[in-house]
Amino acid sequence: MFASKYNPVTGKNEWIVTNKDYDDMETDLSQEFSRSHYGDMVHDTERNGKYYYGLRWAICHWESKGVEPLVLDIGTGTGLLAMMAGRWGATNIAACEVYYN
Repeated sequence: MFASKYNPVTGKNEWIVTNKDYDDMETDLSQEFSRSHYGDMVHDTERNGKYYYGLRWAICHWESKGVEPLVLDIGTGTGLLAMMAGRWGATNIAACEVYYN
């Protein structure tokens, strides 16, 4: 099995070969999978830009109608979308994440 490991010398993630009991080790395999996707999503500037301006449009749209926007970020992960909504002025934000271990 392969796992991603951060190399502090090079500043990059590297693939390492793990033993067959890797999932039972101190570092839980499900956490590795979960963490590996956050970095890709956080650094996807095109995707995040679209969410950023989509949130701006939605929040401004409802505020212009006199309605206080309610934002629900399901599967929040890093909380990036919830923070974007807060930056655009939303004050009622709920961020939910489920982690099964």
